[in-house]
Parts: sequence; structure tokens; C-alpha cells
Amino acid sequence: LNKIELRLNSNLITGSVNNETITALGNIELGLKFNVFNNKKSLTKVSFLSHFSLPNKREFSDEDPVSLNRILFSHDLTESFQIGYNLGYNIWFNNQINNFIYTLVFSKNIQKLGLFVEVFGEESSGFSKSYWDAGVIYPITDHFQVDFSFSRGINNNSNYINFGISLNI
Repeated sequence: LNKIELRLNSNLITGSVNNETITALGNIELGLKFNVFNNKKSLTKVSFLSHFSLPNKREFSDEDPVSLNRILFSHDLTESFQIGYNLGYNIWFNNQINNFIYTLVFSKNIQKLGLFVEVFGEESSGFSKSYWDAGVIYPITDHFQVDFSFSRGINNNSNYINFGISLNI
């Protein structure tokens, strides 16, 4: 997608609440992705991604709004294989605990379909959580794409399914 991407995202999360397994919708995230460097002659792309996470008062929702911010780096290794890494910082409004985010992702394009596997985590005072996920991205048009992924915790019991849409504006 081109210069600015409008994004809508949420997670379907399964976890334990009071010794009972529950599945619920996580926060709704509204965001923008800005291409900072995307020269067709370069194998490297840099973007900035910012989401605003809105609490929905469900079991796996944050109590406060959250600002999710990332700097995204991507390198084309071949015409269809990329490696990316992201660094970011989440800011919880009305809360003193914020966290650092990191991601390493490998992706492969097969015709229009994008496949990816990533390892990611969050670090903050008193906790460190790591995860892995895999998913698909499919462009419906040149300006509209959908994505789906599933995730598991590496050093925790988190599981989720993610659905997202992106609109190039």
C-alpha cells in the first residue's frame, strides 16, 4: 500500500479467568501507518505505525485506552521473501506501567497472498512476555487488504486469533 494506511484491528482471545477458559473479543484498535522511506530502488522500507486501543469492558480488554506505537523496518531478501523487525513503546493512559515492544518477522509472498511467521514480545518493569504468531494477508484491491493470524505465548499461556483490515488513503 502507498503513503498512509488506515487500520482497524481486534483480537479474539482465549484465556483463563477464575479457573475457567473464556473466549472474548479484545480491544478495538484504530490506527494509521505512515510510509517514512519506501524507495522502489531500495530493498529497505521504513514505516511508523500508531494505533489507539479502545477498551471494550470485556474479560481481556485493558481498562484504559492505550497508545501503541512502532517503527517498522523491512528488507527484501528476494522478490518474494522479506525479513522485518519492529521496535515500539505502548503508553497506557491513566496507568504508570508502559512497555517496550519488539518483533522479528519473516514473510513470503505467493502471488497475491502474503504469509508470515513472527516472534515478538513486551518488556516492562516486573514482567517479560514472549509470543509467536503466523498468519496471512490478502489484498482485496490495490487499496484494501484483510489479514488473519493466530498466536501463542512462549513463556505465558496467551492465545489469540486476530482479524484486521487496512485501507490505503
